[in-house]
Amino acid sequence: MSATLRRQDVPPQPGPPCEVIRCGPGPGIRCQILSNAVWGCWTHWDGHRSRECLGEASDCAGHANGWPTRWKGYVSIWCAMRRSVVLLELTPASAGEIIRQAGCDKSLRGLLLRLDRHGSSIRAKIAVELSASVADNTNLPAAMDPEPILRKLWGWKVKD
Repeated sequence: MSATLRRQDVPPQPGPPCEVIRCGPGPGIRCQILSNAVWGCWTHWDGHRSRECLGEASDCAGHANGWPTRWKGYVSIWCAMRRSVVLLELTPASAGEIIRQAGCDKSLRGLLLRLDRHGSSIRAKIAVELSASVADNTNLPAAMDPEPILRKLWGWKVKD
């Protein structure tokens, strides 16, 4: 039996369909959240790049190789500075603070978010300030689904 060749006549777009950003040292991030909630996933660090975690099952290469795990959170945001929709990567502490300030059962969509890293190190604590928008939020862009963006960015297998 012969396998069917996977074809695509139009070249694939390079990189993910949207930018993924983090709060680094220096100027902070001012944005409006488009997601209803924080989207989180577990990853493994193989020493070079992030790898998907499939749980503690035998089909997870990260667990099989003993690679460390790390939780990453994401929200889709409107970034006025970039004038585009981007995906914001959150640390566990900053994601927890966003949820705490919003109230665990409230939607994040439309809230204004300010993140500032205190210190010059990428490991310095991030200050989180969440506030309600004074503008009409009915015309906000749609939130982006993080999973396909991260799969392309990290070179993970595309789900069937």
